[in-house]
Amino acid sequence: MSAPPRARPRETIRSERLVLRCATDGEARLLVDYFQRNRAHLAAWEPEPPPGFFTDSFWLERLAGYRRDWAAGSSYRF
Repeated sequence: MSAPPRARPRETIRSERLVLRCATDGEARLLVDYFQRNRAHLAAWEPEPPPGFFTDSFWLERLAGYRRDWAAGSSYRF
């Protein structure tokens, strides 16, 4: 007997005070800026970032991977 198909998550989850969704390619620069601004603060809890982490190209590639994972039903990153 096979397992029933998993339901895909909604692409956007909204509440009165919050909207959760995957970042778009157009927001890659915002991710870079966020991690650069918070690098010192997050250093105590985060491992050393991989090469290129603070570049738009790194995040464009990572976001494409997130979309592939979602399409495959293996994960969804908000």
